[in-house]
Amino acid sequence: MRARNFPGRLLLSLVLMLIAASAMLFLTAIAANNDEIARAEPAEILPQLQEAYEQATEQVDFPVLLPTSVPGLGTEFWLAGLMFANSYGPANEGVTEDSSLHYEFSVDTQDGCGGSGACSSGSIGGEVVTAGTQPIEAIHSYVDDYLNNPDSLPMSAEPMGTVELSGGREGIFVPWVATAQCTEARVYWEQPFGDETYRYYVGIECGDRADVVELANNVIANTEGF
Repeated sequence: MRARNFPGRLLLSLVLMLIAASAMLFLTAIAANNDEIARAEPAEILPQLQEAYEQATEQVDFPVLLPTSVPGLGTEFWLAGLMFANSYGPANEGVTEDSSLHYEFSVDTQDGCGGSGACSSGSIGGEVVTAGTQPIEAIHSYVDDYLNNPDSLPMSAEPMGTVELSGGREGIFVPWVATAQCTEARVYWEQPFGDETYRYYVGIECGDRADVVELANNVIANTEGF
């Protein structure tokens, strides 16, 4: 009678148990990460923003952030998806073309405005930072062109630079420039989350720094999970 190879079977059993345990840990980590991402969401969604929010969350694979109040408008504002169209041309150079990595809304003063100039007062948006994402200073380098040109069109007297946001975050303020129409003053900030970094922004047409910072802080305060 052949002797049974108990040590070999025991070793095989231990290896299989280790593999199963590793798989369980891996799946648990994925589930925990998914739960974490799911919890990064607006604490409050105004009724008139619900449809736009749902459309955006179906499009992108990262948290969509919303304000509850806009300076000068209070809670009387609407959002319309702009897809890849930015409020003014130069910023298009820094926006990813992958619809799952970017969203953008116009901030409108009327329902059904759809981002048209007559009733749009600004925009908000976000994107996943990738290897090809340009720095804010590079995207908005045209601001320096206006400053260095004595014959340039009117622009905000407030300089481009860093601003302090709530929660110890640092943002970058970009002033408005008067071209064919007044562009947006914007504040950008980045949010590390797990293995990724997200970049968000808010903008107000011809807005001043204090109002844009207030809007950014409102969005940050209305976010759970970050």
